[in-house]
Amino acid sequence: MSFTIVKAIKSSRRSLRINPILADKIGLNKKRKRIGICYGNRQYEVTMYITKKVSKEVIEIDQSSIDKLMIDTCYRYNCQYEDGKLIIGPLIGLLFTHKKRFLEKRLSNEDKKKRYDVYAKMMEKIGGVIYFFATDQINYRKKQIKGYVYNKSTSTWDEKVFPFPGVIYRKVSVSKELEKKMKGKILNSYRFNKYEFWKMLKDHDKIAKHLPETTNEITKSRLDDLLRNYDTVILKHTKKKLGYGIYLITREKDNYIVTKNLTYDSICISNDEMVEFLEKHKDNSIFQQFISLKTYENRKIDYRLIFTKDVKEKWECKGILGWLGAVGGFTIHTLVETNGRTLEEMLKIQFDYTPEQIARKKEEMIKIGKKVAVALDATEHLYMDFGLDFGLDENEKIWIFEANVHQQLLSPLYLDDYDMFEQIIECVIRYLEKKAMS
Repeated sequence: MSFTIVKAIKSSRRSLRINPILADKIGLNKKRKRIGICYGNRQYEVTMYITKKVSKEVIEIDQSSIDKLMIDTCYRYNCQYEDGKLIIGPLIGLLFTHKKRFLEKRLSNEDKKKRYDVYAKMMEKIGGVIYFFATDQINYRKKQIKGYVYNKSTSTWDEKVFPFPGVIYRKVSVSKELEKKMKGKILNSYRFNKYEFWKMLKDHDKIAKHLPETTNEITKSRLDDLLRNYDTVILKHTKKKLGYGIYLITREKDNYIVTKNLTYDSICISNDEMVEFLEKHKDNSIFQQFISLKTYENRKIDYRLIFTKDVKEKWECKGILGWLGAVGGFTIHTLVETNGRTLEEMLKIQFDYTPEQIARKKEEMIKIGKKVAVALDATEHLYMDFGLDFGLDENEKIWIFEANVHQQLLSPLYLDDYDMFEQIIECVIRYLEKKAMS
């Protein structure tokens, strides 16, 4: 792929000079005298001059306009003409944490920075700039961000000042002010909770049968109704992660047995005590049908399906990982004893499947996962990847538990699968490029 170099020139006029061959390649309207230049979130109008005196790989822009746009001329870019504007980019921002010190620590650690270097490696293929930044590096008054960009000559991530990017890919919450500044160009823009997830899917016939029954009515009467149907019910906090805020509830004669996840401590409580217990947990909680997953050596198993959106707006499954929970645990979430396997390895130890059975189950999981991704994407919010958590019960039925909007894309590295990791990052970068250049 050929790239364009932006060169600063001395001029008393706000001007852009371009070779006619490059102008034709980009599709510029040669009859226009004035043209808007877009770089990231910034836009500035200049006078366009088409001349053979400029190299066909170069666009010359006056220094004053470059300063206004904050174009970094150290990089090679792609150019696109759209609606009377010349877009120079892509300029992509990755918001991965709230605090600069955490990001700085990761990028300066030789082992951890390798997880970020792959993004820079991918940008060499497409041109433009990608920078990582934290929430506390945003300057709203100046409409600029201090971010970290890869320095190829030193193999380090250096801090530089950039304008707001053409698109932001976020892994943490964002302010209303940033949403307003970016004008809808923040991807994975809304993080739904566990109950909202269920509501978004419950009316899709081909998906609903794979969802555990769920309710946010946290009362003793509703609990008793569920226990009559399922024997065991899960009480979950809708916003907590990593298995925290989860209780397993069963009935024993006139009492209830409540077991806390991760600690597995159990208590026996009366009817009146259950009313008090539920009163404490009624906010931001759900009841959910407990699904008895097929175990291996008394360890629960679930599967993470990694879905990303391609440049044609189609959802693709880029990989499936299997996770093995702690011995005796009733969820997969745990900080110890958890390890990953490939889908093929996990289905083999879970059901002793043949290669043909593995292929069929994989196809079934991907088919259901794609329906889930499409359904979640049919809202007003902008999404580009999901981490879907599935499980298989004793009867080999697929159950859908959760969709992670801010999934860890580095999950394949836990299995030392660098090929899968790089394929995922490439798909993400390609989609971000498309959004940044539109």
